[in-house]
This record gives sequence, structure tokens and C-alpha cells, in this order.
Amino acid sequence: MSLLEDVRWLPGTAGLRAELSAGAGGPRRTPEQLAVLALAGEVRRTGEPGSTVPQLLPRTVRELSAGRLRAVPVLGPWTAEFVCLLLEAAMRLSAVVPIAAVDTGSFAAADTPQRALRDFLDTGLPPLWMSAHRTAEVVFVGGLLRGREGALACVLDTAPGHRAQLQPLSHLAAALHDAGMLLVVHAAEAGRARRIVTEAGLRTRTWDDEDSVG
Repeated sequence: MSLLEDVRWLPGTAGLRAELSAGAGGPRRTPEQLAVLALAGEVRRTGEPGSTVPQLLPRTVRELSAGRLRAVPVLGPWTAEFVCLLLEAAMRLSAVVPIAAVDTGSFAAADTPQRALRDFLDTGLPPLWMSAHRTAEVVFVGGLLRGREGALACVLDTAPGHRAQLQPLSHLAAALHDAGMLLVVHAAEAGRARRIVTEAGLRTRTWDDEDSVG
């Protein structure tokens, strides 16, 4: 059985995964467009650009959703503990789609054997296989899988193919160190999402300073 079947998916990512599947082979959408489609069901036409790596644009989500959604910026210090606290707390939101700018050189190899990932969950010893590709990318963080000693985050590619892969939280934290994350949420839950960020030991930005993250 694939470990992906045991992932605790964040609320709202079911819609995201449906959009990723439905969009396969169709016109390429930006991460912000995909997040807005997942949570709001439609995207407003706008001249606002999408994310450029490693910069994320919170205001784009507000524009694309006609104000129905907000993108709460999340900034480090990034550690495995803080990432875990953030994802666990985000499970309590009604819907959330995290968009992250990452350096894939800090990731475990995408083809890391399932046995090695299971051993990591049991022992906390990270797999030795590391990604051979070092590039700046924008990804979705879809869920969390915890074991006795280790925890994995489910990362969903925004590139064509939309591959899902499991990454140790320490690897995800390292990949995030120079950039940041957006929590795309319903406007009514933006304040709650900001509290979740600060209570997890991370930083956010005020609405007047939300033009970019990275």
C-alpha cells in the first residue's frame, strides 16, 4: 500500500487535487489560479501576474477570487518542529491551500524507496537519497503523515504532471529557508490563519506589507 493513502490531507486540498487531475493535459494555470479554483470554484479574469520563483504574490489571490479569499504570508525561521506545528494547526481551518517557494536541492529524491520512508517514520533517521536537481520551484503542501519518530509532508508539484511526493519535515524546512509560504484561506478565516502562523513560531506580514513573500 502506498504511503500516500495514509496522508492526513489538509481541508481544502481535496478540491485542489481534483483541479490538478482535471487540468492535466489542459492549459497550464498558475499556482494561485489553482488554489482559487480549489476553494472558490472560479477565477476572476485579471491582469495580475502569478507567482515568480522564489517570489510569492499574496495580492494575486485576492484579485483572482474577487476578494473572497486571502493569502496569508508565512516566513521563517523554518524548522521541522515549526512546519509540523503549522500543518497540524492548519488542519483546524475549514479550508486551506499552502503554496510554498522551495529549493528542491534540499529535498529527498523523488524516487526514494517507500521502505526508506517507512523506516524514517519509525526511526526518525532521514533517507540518504537526495534530489539530484537544484532549482527554485513553487509547490503545494497538501498534508501530513506522522510516525513514531518521524513525520512527512506531502508535496504536490505545480508543474505539468502534478506529481505527489513525501518529504521529511526537516527537508521541507531546509527547502523553505530562503523563501516562504502562503496559506490561501477564505477571507473570513484570514485572522485565524495569521494566529496559527505566529502560534507555530513563524512570522507573517501585515496587510499593508503583503505585496510579496520571498
